[in-house]
Order: sequence, then structure tokens, then C-alpha cells
Amino acid sequence: MEGRLIVENFGPIKKVDIKLNKLMVLIGPQSGGKSTIAKLVGLVNDIAYTNAGIMFNRLSKERLYSLFLDGLIKYNIHWDLKDTLIDISTPTFHLVYQNQQLSYGPNDKLNKANENFYSFQEELYDLGMHFMDDYKSIENYDKFLTYPDYGFSIIGLELMQILQEISHFTGRLLLRVRPYRAQLETSNTYSETEKIHFKSLDFYSKLEPYLDDKSKEVNVALPEVISFIKSAISFFRTFLPNTKVVYIPAERMFTPLLLGTSFNLQKLEILLPKCVIDFVASFEVSRKALTKYKIKELGVTYNYIGGKDIIELDNNNLIALTEGSSGMQTMIPMAMVTEYYSNKKGKEEGTSSTFIVEEPELNLYPTTQKQLVDFLAERCIDERNSLLVTTHSPYILSAFANLIKANEVAKQSDEKKAKIKKIVPESLWLEYNETSAYFIDKGVSETIMDEQFKTIDFSKIDKASDLIGDEFDKLLSIEIEAE
Repeated sequence: MEGRLIVENFGPIKKVDIKLNKLMVLIGPQSGGKSTIAKLVGLVNDIAYTNAGIMFNRLSKERLYSLFLDGLIKYNIHWDLKDTLIDISTPTFHLVYQNQQLSYGPNDKLNKANENFYSFQEELYDLGMHFMDDYKSIENYDKFLTYPDYGFSIIGLELMQILQEISHFTGRLLLRVRPYRAQLETSNTYSETEKIHFKSLDFYSKLEPYLDDKSKEVNVALPEVISFIKSAISFFRTFLPNTKVVYIPAERMFTPLLLGTSFNLQKLEILLPKCVIDFVASFEVSRKALTKYKIKELGVTYNYIGGKDIIELDNNNLIALTEGSSGMQTMIPMAMVTEYYSNKKGKEEGTSSTFIVEEPELNLYPTTQKQLVDFLAERCIDERNSLLVTTHSPYILSAFANLIKANEVAKQSDEKKAKIKKIVPESLWLEYNETSAYFIDKGVSETIMDEQFKTIDFSKIDKASDLIGDEFDKLLSIEIEAE
């Protein structure tokens, strides 16, 4: 998640201007506006994710505004927006709310991809017609249909269905190809990470029944065409804001109890914000997918047995999750939802996620907080995923700072890199330039990134230690003064 967010006069927020990044950490006193910013990032990305479903065809203004209002309700935001300004810009989209009007559209990079996409459509003619000539010799030619409404031929309902599975967002099915692939793959307009290959189906095996063995040219060429279409559509798809928001609220501690009630999730929406209900629903999906899951940070194994959440302790005793410690009830749902959406579901579907975690330190001992930071860094910060954390904990902030420092020191020499690996696994190292950290207080933001030492400055959050230390020194001086 890259970009910039400007917010003015939004609930407790007076004016903030923050850089969006792979890792974002927000600290500050309670009621200062941290959660408000986190929820706003979630809300805006929800809108972008919904809009991405139909390629470059934008939603109507009415539908966009409806999504915005629904998002406010979802995240339990009920403030007067009369003087509010929200301006968020990413490489793919730009959203502005001002004067009670909402605008949303593609950014420069998406506009460029849009132009290329339509150029791509126009250049898909010659080879398509060539294939239609070849198909006339196929015994099952009657299975291949022509759709004059499109102005070109689409080969077979079966093929159409297969193509729909990877290109439903194009609005039409294309089989007009020219040697365009090399141009896409060698283009300097886009970075390599933006050319992520879309995991899809084995097209050749599905098409093979329709190919005539005597027609060697078709047998050879058709898989190449299909391969090209997959790559081209994959290329364009990388420019869509298709990142799912996984919001992990502070209220997650109630998840085991809520799932143990007689209420269904729809009834619970009357009592709780939708973002909380969505998290409970995400945990319900995750526990069915991860029926046995070891959480080494807690030294326990989660088991989903007969519709019940069972925890196996390190002494092999079994207890219900609702009977576990507050730390278990808080961390286990968070860990399982994170594991499911970052690994299992994300990798299977080729999707990315923005994880927003409120106060990860809740009910956790300091050493467990450090282990949790490692857990989140390894799963939520990579080429597909990003992480936003709100926290009051100096341990959380310091742990992230150490992962950045490990990466920076490792860059200095191979010898130092080898030594660092023995202390901090390389899979946990974080890039300084891909991190943003802010102190949020009284509705304004202040960066706490230390440019000189390339890390996070946690002196702001550690003021309490100074106050406590000063107080102790005064008490000690009184104790030792002469009678």
C-alpha cells in the first residue's frame, strides 16, 4: 500500500498528512486519532477493492457515495462531515471527499494501463482470423461459434467459459492476438513487481478435446495464444486496486464468546459495528480452513473439533478457547485470520491484503509482543501484503525498529549480513524506505522516522519511562537525604 493520505476535520482529526507504505505504525495517546486514521484507510481501500471488480469501468457516483456511507457505518464512524477533507492518492486510484462531494478515479499509472488495454484490444485481430481459417478443418467445428455482435469470432462456448474465469473483468472475451507479448514484458513503464503472473487454470488440458490431431498448426499455436492472453490480462490486472482489507479490531477479544452465543452474525450486527462482525466472520472461515494450527508464540495448538474451538496446551491438556487466558482469546483469532488471509487464501487466489491491526499488544506479555511482531512481519509485509498497526506499546515499536535496523546493518557488508542472519532471520528484515511511523496526538501527525539512523525513533512513546524514572529519582533522593 503506497501513496499519500491527507485528512482534515474528520472526527478527532484536525489535520494529518501521512505517507502510506508497506508498514505503517501509528502511536500516540488514547483518543488522539490513531484508530480513526486506520479505519479511514480501511474504508477507502474497501471502496477501491469493490470498484476493481469490473476492470476500468468505474462505478456510478451514486454507487460510490453509497459505498462511502456504508463504510462509515461499518467502521462505526458517525461524525459531521460538513468541513471534512479526505484526499488519498495511490499508484492506481485517487479518492477525494470535500464539500460533501466524493470523487474517485484511476491515477496516472492506471490511466496509462487503460490506454494500453484498449490498444491491446485493437491489435487482437489478425491471428484470430487466422485461427478461424484453421478451425474449419477440425472435425468438431460445429462446437465453435461466431458472435457477430462483437465484430469478431469467439471460439466455442467451452473456451468462452474458460476465458471468463481469468478475464471476467474485461467485459468481453478476446482472441485476436499479434506479437505484443514481448513489448509488454520488456516495457520499462512498469516495475517487475507489477508484472505478477496470474495463477490460473491448465487451459491446454481443457482445450485438448476440441483439437484435431491432424491440425498440427492449431495444436501448436492455440496453447501459445491462450498463454499470451493469460499473461496480457494478468499484466493489466496488476494495475487494479484489488487489495482486500483485513481489519483486526481491538474488540477481537470477544470473538470466542460471540461465536459461542446463540445469536447468528446478522443478529449481532444490531449490537456491534460491522467491522467487528466481519472479523468474527473471518475467524469462522479461518477456523474451518485451519482445523489444526500450532501457535508457537503462545505454546499452544488450536483445534477445530465438532464445531468447537479447542486449545491443546503444552502439557497436552485440552481446554475450550473460551476457558483460555485473555491473551489466548485475543491472539488466537488474530493469528488464525492473519495466517489464512496472508498465506492459504491469498496464495491460492493470487490476491493481496492490507492488514490493519488495532493494538496487537492487547493482553500479551512483553516477550510475546515481540514474537507477535515477528509473526506479523513475516506474513503481512511482502510483495503482496501490507500492514498498518496502531499501538501504545514501546515493545511493539522497538521490535519493528529492530527488524528495520537488521536490514540496514546487513546492507553494509556480506560479513555483517551473515552475522545479522544469526540474530534475526532474513525473512523478518524490513526496508526503512517501505516504512512509515507517526505520532498522532490531538488530531495532528508527526513523523517519528529517524532519517539519520534509518530506523523508528521510539523516544516519543517512551516518555512514560522518563517520567517514572524522574519520579523514582526524586523518591530515592528523599530516602537517602540526611535526617
